[in-house]
Amino acid sequence: MSTKNSFVKNRSFSWITGGLLLLCILVIGAGWAISSPVGGSPDDDFHLTSIWCPKGEDSCPSRIVDGVMTVGVPQPVYATPGCFAGVPTLSAACSSHVDPNLTVWTPRYNTGQYPGAYYAFHHLFITDNISASVITMRLINVLIAAILMSAIVVLMPKKYLPPLLIALIGSWIPLGMYLISTNNPSSWSITGVFTYTVAMLMSARTQGLRRWILLALATIGAALCFASRPDASFYIFVVSMGLLFAIRWNRTLRINGIALAVLSILGVFNMFVVAQSNNLSAGTPQENTSLLNVLARVPSLFGGFYSHGQTLGWLDIPINASAVFLFLVAAGATLMLGLRGGSWHKWMASLMVAGALCGIPIVFGTIGAFPGLSGYQARYILPLLAPLLWMLYAADRPRQQLVSLPQFVLIASAFTAGHAMQLHAVITRYVRGLGETNILNIDSTIEWWWNIPVSPMTLWLCVSAVFAVAIACAGILIFRFQDPKLAHAEHTTDSFSDTSR
Repeated sequence: MSTKNSFVKNRSFSWITGGLLLLCILVIGAGWAISSPVGGSPDDDFHLTSIWCPKGEDSCPSRIVDGVMTVGVPQPVYATPGCFAGVPTLSAACSSHVDPNLTVWTPRYNTGQYPGAYYAFHHLFITDNISASVITMRLINVLIAAILMSAIVVLMPKKYLPPLLIALIGSWIPLGMYLISTNNPSSWSITGVFTYTVAMLMSARTQGLRRWILLALATIGAALCFASRPDASFYIFVVSMGLLFAIRWNRTLRINGIALAVLSILGVFNMFVVAQSNNLSAGTPQENTSLLNVLARVPSLFGGFYSHGQTLGWLDIPINASAVFLFLVAAGATLMLGLRGGSWHKWMASLMVAGALCGIPIVFGTIGAFPGLSGYQARYILPLLAPLLWMLYAADRPRQQLVSLPQFVLIASAFTAGHAMQLHAVITRYVRGLGETNILNIDSTIEWWWNIPVSPMTLWLCVSAVFAVAIACAGILIFRFQDPKLAHAEHTTDSFSDTSR
């Protein structure tokens, strides 16, 4: 067989594997989207009401109740979370007793606490069928993340594909995957920050049309942050500080530099505008706001990325200790692999993001906004985790071998098993509530479920199996594109050369 034919077959196999991986991601995202009921994600009574009333009293019926302005929404939108949130022993069966034709009045809606664009966008998908509307919005969030990541993969130099996949695996399982497939604005924050970070760096390391398309994708990622959460707007500035060191600047990157500066300024401006509208200020210093007290709690906060101490839902889904152990082992291994040698560009870029990842909660904990980090959740800073891993792996030219086969098998096995345990806990919690014993067969007692032909247990088995296939596909792509011979073959057939020095 000729070298040319062998390369064509290899490239076709890579595209097929990538296509299968994308399909698996969509199936997994859809599975997570239907694993919880209407109102199952954190603060959904507020976020769903804001989606139904994106302009507050100007877009919904309103009345003053006890001196407070309230808006009227269908009962399932506001009342459903309240019947099971915070009580893990209760299933979501109570959601079947709410009346979509009944209007309830609530003061919990967006009056400037969050940017309004996220709510206005999802308002477009409201129908008379509330459950279908909620699921549609969740699936759209999954689709946005999948499309943006796929577009970057197609356009980026393929030697950067292994760092991208490792960063996603090490940072988005399980909390990121869960939040992206919910109605929470954090979905756009997580997707947007990582899209901006990867696309901006890859734009600086490509030429021609690809550079401009990647720059446009970076702008879209920033726009998602500006539209979703004020803290995510600030994260654009944070990762921009890291990109200042990761990118080897030259005159051909003037437009990239201007875009980075403008988007960073807009991010800081957007954060302070929202903060000012909320009249945010430091709380009264308390005993537990001491620096030592806060520092002692930071490691536990980081463990919340992997369900240690802080769980999914309304922090009311207990997780098996074995799953936490597996997640932490795999995440630690992923981090250690990224801490191997590198240039000062890599270390400074990573330090900018890591400094914010540690420093932001410390500041909030010590000034009294979250005394002693009480009430501060891991999901608030989760959008910075994937960019940190990305900087560790991709700020320099990727190593010829980022991960060995035994290392990847350990990481993949741990995340696959932990994912299955976490998904099982989420589905079980809402289908029948969590009792003293956790029965493996979810179908043994079904108190709540969607009106679909797929049972809870079947969903769990299918999504868990598809996740294993997705991890296997990711592994195949990682080992193919960290192969120096294949990477060189791919590079020489691409008219867009890597401009990094």
